[in-house]
Amino acid sequence: MPAPPLRLPPVVYDDGLASFITLLGLHAGRAVGQPLVLDMQEVRFYTPGAIAGLLAILHRWVREGREVRLQNAEFAPAFGYLQRMDFFTLCGLNLPEYFRRHEAHGRFVTLRRIDSSLTGQVDTVAAEIARCLYPDQADCDDPAATGPHDLVLYAAGELINNVLQHARAGGFTLAQVYPQLGMVRVAIADFGIGIRGSFEETRPPFWDDAASDLDTVRVALEPKVSSKLHVTSPWGEGVNVGVGLSILKELARDAEGIFTLAIQAGFHQWNHSERHDFPSELSLPVSYPGTVCAVQVNQSKLVDQQATLMRAKTRLHLLDNSAPFDDLFEP
Repeated sequence: MPAPPLRLPPVVYDDGLASFITLLGLHAGRAVGQPLVLDMQEVRFYTPGAIAGLLAILHRWVREGREVRLQNAEFAPAFGYLQRMDFFTLCGLNLPEYFRRHEAHGRFVTLRRIDSSLTGQVDTVAAEIARCLYPDQADCDDPAATGPHDLVLYAAGELINNVLQHARAGGFTLAQVYPQLGMVRVAIADFGIGIRGSFEETRPPFWDDAASDLDTVRVALEPKVSSKLHVTSPWGEGVNVGVGLSILKELARDAEGIFTLAIQAGFHQWNHSERHDFPSELSLPVSYPGTVCAVQVNQSKLVDQQATLMRAKTRLHLLDNSAPFDDLFEP
């Protein structure tokens, strides 16, 4: 008997991503050898993390040779929004649009495909995201006034670099401003080998094949940990300092936001907006085929980028207190 369609939930916030990932994975497991049918009729609101994660998993299923069908999408309350974010276009569906596309500046960044073609262009793409969300700050020369723009620029660059360094097959990123809530959400999801696959392939000194997916999440969030940290450039320097995810987690802390990282069956979320003193860590019953990372930050807390980064680096013990040129003047 064919598996029944999976009715997607109406709403998925970042604190519901673990349940959402599990729901998708269980459906894929029940429908082995059958078309994967997703009923979108009730979809009303998904955060960027949920949208990017869903799009990436659809691409992964197709890549694995699965037949995927989206059902009742045009009846979903979120249909117009998902169209504007280019969700259906990136699914290969050319559906008629019954609205006029208005300028996105200051409001959102539509879904962007991230793949190897972006190598060397990460700064450009990250700048486009930051400028779109904070157009008034993009050309400002006063660093005291560009905190939100600069932090989004930094976060977007780190997220994109992680996909390029680890995923191999690419992924998707998008961002959204919520003025009434005073929030900004940036997310990225890949459908490639992910961080764990990258560790297994490059075998850095710290890696243990017996590590669980949750162990992999914990390792990925340690400062100075990367699948390429032990790989050196022609000048003898590491090609990746491995601090991107750990700093993003600390930035979410300073901005009273939420940091979420899912690596296959390992799930980590720290909800600073609710003043949690410890993260929520789970071993999911199913594996997400890739990596999802989502950052939510409070706009009112994005003030001084340099001060925020310094606090993050201090907590992670990343600052070298020695003077940078002391060794040049030794007697």
